[in-house]
Amino acid sequence: MDRDLETLKDKGSYPRPLFLIAQLHDEMRRRLGKHMHTMDLTWALGRVFNAIATRPQISSAQLAKMFGITPQSVKQSVTELEKRGLVERIPSETDQRVRATVLTPRGRALRKEHSEALEQMYREIFGSVNEGDVAVLTRVLIKALASARPEALDYFAASAVTQAEQADEIGDAPDF
Repeated sequence: MDRDLETLKDKGSYPRPLFLIAQLHDEMRRRLGKHMHTMDLTWALGRVFNAIATRPQISSAQLAKMFGITPQSVKQSVTELEKRGLVERIPSETDQRVRATVLTPRGRALRKEHSEALEQMYREIFGSVNEGDVAVLTRVLIKALASARPEALDYFAASAVTQAEQADEIGDAPDF
């Protein structure tokens, strides 16, 4: 890999960051797509399923805002996941007028399998990158996403601040 970087450096330029992000995104989608196919989930269903799994008691309105899609699209996905026995809608613990979506036991089992596959993919993609560089990359991507679509980070605001603070603690981290 270092040889590849030297070759690019010798040519006098590196690819633009958006090109690299798009290439990594395509590779991630390819790998996740193969895995989700084995789980009989589409990309859209997988995104909604993952959001429900990692955000207890999330509402359809919150999901729609997070993904920048219509509430009707979220409702269709949640209804499909419910038909498959992966999620159920229950009264919200904080607002009885709202129906929260949670995983069923079958959904939790599928989530465990999915989490293991995600961790494996993460290791394969970032295994050769040191933790400091991953922290800096995370910090840069959080800032870029905050500029491009700030509502995408609403749920993650607390963890984003923590990650940015961790990146600041790295001595050689550039101040972006």
